[in-house]
Amino acid sequence: MRFLLSALFLFFLTTNSMAQTGLSFLKIGVGGRASGMAEAYTAVADDASATYWNPAGMMNAGRSELYLSHNEWLIDVHSEFAAFILPKNSYAIGFSLNSTNVGGIEIRGNQPSVEPIASFDSHDLAFGFSYARKLNRQLDVGVTLNYIYEKIYIEESGGFSGTFGMNYRFSSLPLRAALVVQNTGFMTGLKNEASALPHLLRFGVAYSAAFLNGNWIFAGDLISDFGDAFHANLGVEYRLQKYLALRAGYQTGYEIKNIHFGFGLVSGRFLLDYGYIPLKQSFGRGHRLSFGILF
Repeated sequence: MRFLLSALFLFFLTTNSMAQTGLSFLKIGVGGRASGMAEAYTAVADDASATYWNPAGMMNAGRSELYLSHNEWLIDVHSEFAAFILPKNSYAIGFSLNSTNVGGIEIRGNQPSVEPIASFDSHDLAFGFSYARKLNRQLDVGVTLNYIYEKIYIEESGGFSGTFGMNYRFSSLPLRAALVVQNTGFMTGLKNEASALPHLLRFGVAYSAAFLNGNWIFAGDLISDFGDAFHANLGVEYRLQKYLALRAGYQTGYEIKNIHFGFGLVSGRFLLDYGYIPLKQSFGRGHRLSFGILF
């Protein structure tokens, strides 16, 4: 209980701090399961995508996993994510690669013209190493350290970031609470100015229950960017006979998205998850597909 009260106090204390922006690919999210639950995933993460969402969640993974995720996001924005985790009894390690490409950025001269002079791509990469440890029967902690590379046209920069997370399991309830600080670090200058990392604070809870011939997870996240932006994510998962999962969720505070849907399939060691986001304001559709292999 003291963990829960301390986490809430820290969360609301930082909502009035100074905002940071830049390198938005670090905020896009990964994984079809998380997408289907509207990214209410901070306390849910128990697979290799925990290296992104909450590295302490690797302690909830029962087996090693190779994880691949593809994201179709907005117009000409494509993201790829790959991770491998190796959980042990008292610790876990993981490796991850997060890549985003934005194509078709137009170059125009000083005078407005119908046709652009040329076009170029933007590339962002994050290479991560994750480590988690079980402190006691109820509390796990973890960290992901990333090397970040950014290239826009002919300009390049690099830097480092850290994501720090903790998970708390209640002994008397099927409830988990989690607190994560994402993207703390620095970048070198991109031309004349360094990009600011998108610092995020996430507080999440996840409650498990069994009824209607299946297992349910009800999850909620509160997200702050240490500034004016504040989001609440709510998600639910219904898992039937361990082979099929149906998911839905809702996000607040975004102009172009709110409702999320998704499903998951399990066959032996293989897991397939899909998330669908109907975007508003003529931005089309968001699709996130992930595939996991357990060892």
